[in-house]
Amino acid sequence: MTINGKPIALQFLGLEKEEEAVWCYFESDACELPSTVQIKNTLLYQALEGQINIMHVTVGNQRKSLKVDQPEFEAAFQF
Repeated sequence: MTINGKPIALQFLGLEKEEEAVWCYFESDACELPSTVQIKNTLLYQALEGQINIMHVTVGNQRKSLKVDQPEFEAAFQF
């Protein structure tokens, strides 16, 4: 994940599983206010053919979401 073009470290907070869905939660330490957030997400791609990942990014009280279908794995958010 990058914020404004700079790589950042993520902390894994945990996950929830319900039937065929898994929600994974991550957060980062405070950083400069993002204008762009880029994510490369291949979670479960090796385990499940046709995996679909939905990514939510929240900055302050603004939330944006994107759906990425395998083989695609990158998402970009503008704030």
